[in-house]
Amino acid sequence: QCCDICQDAPAYCFCVDERAILCRECDLSIHKANKYMEQHSRFLFTGIKLGLDAVSVNTTQPPNGTSK
Repeated sequence: QCCDICQDAPAYCFCVDERAILCRECDLSIHKANKYMEQHSRFLFTGIKLGLDAVSVNTTQPPNGTSK
């Protein structure tokens, strides 16, 4: 995944407030601009793919593991 701003560098973080994937350089230049931008919620972009196929649900037993 590439940066939404420069469209070239690899993804570094996701800014929730901007709804953007950013490289390290763009992240720093944008979020050091002022105090308001510094307060944005940002998370490292790990590139881990999530999917429902990895979820296993056991419907034969109650959640506490006891049977009736």
